[in-house]
Amino acid sequence: MSNNRIDALQKEHKEMQRGYGERRMTYVDGDALEEFEMQQFRCEVSDNFIRIIPPVKEGYYGFKIFVHRNMGPNNDAFLCPLYMKREHDDLNIDPVCPICEQREKLRADGAESDILRKFDCMPPRVLFFVVNVMDEKTEKIGPQLYDAPWKVAKNIIMLSKDRRSGDMLDVSDPDIGRVVVFNRTGTTKTNTEYSGFQFEEPSAIPDEWLAVPKFSEVIKFASVEQMKKSLYGYTPEDVEEDDENGQDEEPQRRRRRSSEPTEEERPRSRRERGPKTTTPDDDKESEEPKKVDRRRKRTESGTSETASDGPSEEQIDKRIEERLGNRKQRLERKKREE
Repeated sequence: MSNNRIDALQKEHKEMQRGYGERRMTYVDGDALEEFEMQQFRCEVSDNFIRIIPPVKEGYYGFKIFVHRNMGPNNDAFLCPLYMKREHDDLNIDPVCPICEQREKLRADGAESDILRKFDCMPPRVLFFVVNVMDEKTEKIGPQLYDAPWKVAKNIIMLSKDRRSGDMLDVSDPDIGRVVVFNRTGTTKTNTEYSGFQFEEPSAIPDEWLAVPKFSEVIKFASVEQMKKSLYGYTPEDVEEDDENGQDEEPQRRRRRSSEPTEEERPRSRRERGPKTTTPDDDKESEEPKKVDRRRKRTESGTSETASDGPSEEQIDKRIEERLGNRKQRLERKKREE
């Protein structure tokens, strides 16, 4: 079997494994995670036990991300280039966000806060590298990427500060770090809650758990064109191209056969034709002969006569008298017969 066939089968296997129902844009680079042989951590609707792994870069063990969620008909999710550049100046990205620009336009037009909130990317989410230490089976999975909501990150930080001394505890320390325990309830955006945060006793972690990538290596940014297409359903470039090509926005539903007569060539029924319409000039030309036909002419002797193509008034009166006389005669004949 050829290598091309094997590659195609591998690709199809990935597609079917991921499922065709999830075709929305997202910000976690699944291909990169696969290269690092890493999975995404999913919270259980129950108690969760995680050990946070320190990242390669010094500083906070979490990585803040700003996400525009539920964009477009596919509910796409995009990292906001503007806010991400403000938070992480070392990222090599262009801080242009069409979604933020649209939000500012709506704000200037006086849009309601509920509408503006749909274009917001606050509060941020926080990425962690964690190991699920629920039991030995989950520990064998190794480090995973946890895309945590702001509530989880906030509770961990608040609990890390000693209330007596004010000292901060580094729960990611490889030697004396802590296992973070918390409970999750609910499965939707409106009913999900995280509670019961606490730390277990200090413990060390294996060295192999420390082999994690950089956060910037497992995320991806969408292009401006992709964000515009999700936001508007099209990009300005698409509209300009259609205008240049002289094409309509909506494609024709059915192409006409070359032998099929056009709308102008096809004979129409009287119902399809409707009432006859004429231009103002046609009305004048068509009405003028009628006026001539019915117009009376005065003779020099003072008598009037109509045009040669119609009976005169005298002829019409004479015909009426003849009809009345004939009718009177028929009535008298009928009475005699009775």
